[in-house]
Amino acid sequence: MKKPFTIILVTVMTLFFVTGCVSQNSSTENQNPSSTTTTSVNQSTSNSDGYDELRALFAKIPKLDKTVKLNISTTAGVYHCFFNYLADELGALESVGIDANMVNFPNGPLQVEAISAGSIDCGGYGIGGILSGSVNSVTTLIDYRTDEAVVQKFFVKADSSIIDAGLNEFGFYGTADTWRGATVYCPGGTTLQYLLGTAMEKVGLTLDDLNVVYTDVNNIFPILQSGKGDAWGLWNMQAYSSILDDNYVEAINANSVGIHLMAATVVGRSVLDDPEKFEAVKRWYACQEAVVMWINESDENMELAIQAMYDWCQDEGVDVNFESIGALMKDEKAISLDENSSYFGEKDASGLLNAASSLTLAMDYFVANGSYKQEDYAKLYDAANYTTIFIDYAKSILK
Repeated sequence: MKKPFTIILVTVMTLFFVTGCVSQNSSTENQNPSSTTTTSVNQSTSNSDGYDELRALFAKIPKLDKTVKLNISTTAGVYHCFFNYLADELGALESVGIDANMVNFPNGPLQVEAISAGSIDCGGYGIGGILSGSVNSVTTLIDYRTDEAVVQKFFVKADSSIIDAGLNEFGFYGTADTWRGATVYCPGGTTLQYLLGTAMEKVGLTLDDLNVVYTDVNNIFPILQSGKGDAWGLWNMQAYSSILDDNYVEAINANSVGIHLMAATVVGRSVLDDPEKFEAVKRWYACQEAVVMWINESDENMELAIQAMYDWCQDEGVDVNFESIGALMKDEKAISLDENSSYFGEKDASGLLNAASSLTLAMDYFVANGSYKQEDYAKLYDAANYTTIFIDYAKSILK
């Protein structure tokens, strides 16, 4: 059942925590999808609302012997947190015996702080949270939920010299000459900074060759609309705003640069030692995986999910239109159980677990800019950061 989100305000975070995904409250047009034939989750709970197959998957998940409370971190309006939202909205968590307390956070590292403090049991976040939670031995990764590379982008004006220079050999717009000296607005210490720095390295520049203005991600869209600057880093819903359609062009995205920006489902390590919460987290994860399986099953299911995501954004004040949500969800495809079995159960040619190997490039960047140290690689690759227990459990009851 849906419960009000608790908002946590944190005024101080440690310097080396690198920010991951952030909730979006950008100024985009609200367009109610009047033309769609899908049914809102909140409008009906009858067996004719399109969720029959999903409820059948939920029914496979054994109920706990007694109700267990889980404090679950989330970020409103972010796709990798949507699966948790829909499972709760449809009553699946309650039906398996979980008393879910959803707590909304603006980014991953703040979630790591809360997990470390014991106020959060499990949740999900992007690269920033993954690195800080792993290096500081706070969390264990349950799975990779999505690859956010497709929703991390830098935009420039359509008449920019960067666009006039055309696509370069690396798949993004501009040359060293057109990027040099550009004023770029970007949230510092984030996946967007990582993306920008990696792109500039490919054309022989560093961030010192640009005029990078670091600011909170929620400030960037208003700055773009004001006309200040030459390029702007946007992510998630912001990067799909219809306001960008006519006057701005996507100059860089993480896919074109060739980097992965994973978002993960995580559990606090202390929870693994609590038998009751451990069993609850297994069922919480299985409920989310049921949603992933159902969405990936058909286009019709995806359309229902888009409507539910739109409803969630509206409820939480994330200002975005229906079409933008649909585009994002179809681009940022959820990672399947079989794919996660490969990530977390198999190793690469060097003998490193695939899940750990996929984080190396991001770690390289943040070590180079001083956010982490060389000795932190060993902490990142520590086997305690990864488990197949929850993936195996979900496969055993849902497949």
